[in-house]
Amino acid sequence: MTIERSANQRGVDFLLHFTRVENVGSILEHGLIPKDQCTQREIAAVINDELRLDGFPNATCLSIGFPNYKMFYAMRQRDKSVQWAVFAIDRSVLWTKDCAFCVANAASGSVTQIPIANRKTLAAFERMYDEYPDRPPRSTLGISAGAPTNPQAEVLVFEQIEPQLIVGVAFNSAQLVEDFQPHGGGREVLHAPELFRPRKDFKHWK
Repeated sequence: MTIERSANQRGVDFLLHFTRVENVGSILEHGLIPKDQCTQREIAAVINDELRLDGFPNATCLSIGFPNYKMFYAMRQRDKSVQWAVFAIDRSVLWTKDCAFCVANAASGSVTQIPIANRKTLAAFERMYDEYPDRPPRSTLGISAGAPTNPQAEVLVFEQIEPQLIVGVAFNSAQLVEDFQPHGGGREVLHAPELFRPRKDFKHWK
């Protein structure tokens, strides 16, 4: 078994990354670049998470199938004047890039205690789909086969994600869709307010 085969069997469709609208133009041009590389390459970016409590400013945080809505909501509450975008990224990143797979939020104690090398394996990827302690079974959660069990599960990507791997960008505003449609470079530019809401099983993760 490989990560590619496992992802295919589970029906993983795409990865997601949320960011402030100010970064959209740069991401469409350069792709997604880890925080420390942005500084080295003098690429302007407004950083979502300056603290990076996961300990890896050299990685970009992605989610599988649905945004980490708890973190996304908290960031949006900090300054309600800020507009946000959600990028969809080709799933091949999972097996073509240097990735670490985190069963919960990458900054949580249960994850940080696992050596990073142990999070870069097929077993680590598949653990994202295990039944979760003290939570209802996946069948009760009603989530898709491709969705990790914990809604805060994350993928850390330790390389640049090139622009051609970005398949679309979604906004919570029809006006932003209209504004960015001409700059999409053939990618899908969507009004997708559902990506700005909690995952369907949110009541089990309060």
